[in-house]
Amino acid sequence: MYIRYIINREIVMIKENVLVVDDSILICNIVEKKLTSDNINVLKAYDGISALEIIKEVKPNLILLDLLLPDTDGYSICEKIKNNPSTSDIPIIFLTSQVDEDSIVKAFNVGAIDYISKPFSAIELNVRVKAHLENKRTKDALKQANIELENALIENRRLAYTDRLTGLYNRYYFLEHINKLIEKSKLNNLPLWFILFDIDDFKKINDTYGHYQGDCVLKNVASIIEKHCSHAGISCRWGGEEFISLVYGINEEDLEIKIQSICNEVANYNFKYNDIDIHCTLTVGISKFDYSLNIDENIIISDKAMYYRKRNGKNGYYFNR
Repeated sequence: MYIRYIINREIVMIKENVLVVDDSILICNIVEKKLTSDNINVLKAYDGISALEIIKEVKPNLILLDLLLPDTDGYSICEKIKNNPSTSDIPIIFLTSQVDEDSIVKAFNVGAIDYISKPFSAIELNVRVKAHLENKRTKDALKQANIELENALIENRRLAYTDRLTGLYNRYYFLEHINKLIEKSKLNNLPLWFILFDIDDFKKINDTYGHYQGDCVLKNVASIIEKHCSHAGISCRWGGEEFISLVYGINEEDLEIKIQSICNEVANYNFKYNDIDIHCTLTVGISKFDYSLNIDENIIISDKAMYYRKRNGKNGYYFNR
């Protein structure tokens, strides 16, 4: 039995490791002879300590385990394997001469998947080992498929909620998650601020230097806003050259310092293009969230504050108090 891997469009066959743990060299050699002929690599351990060392180093695909070992018993070894998250999925078949009902029940209770009594036939050994290796392969494949599916779902959610150009959240994420911050602010009686950012004369940058350079400006401005605001709330690209942040738990004085820092950093940032220095500025509208109004009405207040500042000189901010 091989495990198949496709590498560079070629099927690579890798043997599966079966560990037999038995203090009888004869039994280990018989198992090796009977199974190795079926394209299985057999590992051998004659005591519990050696078995655990091999398991730690190799992690076999299946274990054949005797109940009676010179330094411990098979139950203890089985429990250690099953209690370790990195080895708990290894199927264990007890291979023993103890076939009384209590021994069999205890073996299954500590995590065994099957039980083969000594003396055993080569046919029974092969059939049971093949069946459990096949089950292990199926479970591993399903586990990997579930991991890949979960990763795909996470990535799809990320793409659905992320602005692909800037890496910020998009409008849809903002509107879906805004209520959590509103409730948190209301519950703790802490201020909540809408902050609307607009890049001044952005069309001129696009028309003069091209959309590629315009995209570079958007990405860098987004990075500056996220650095200053996202730890205290949600920031997103609202659309075009506009960004919005919902900031929680900051008093007006500290917020003003934060906004001034953002404006200064953007104004001093050199968006260099073909040895040409390019600079831009932000105009910002700020309003304290009014719980008597809905979300759209609160955003409109910030929008009006931003346009008021633009009419009275760009590159700055205005609080709509």
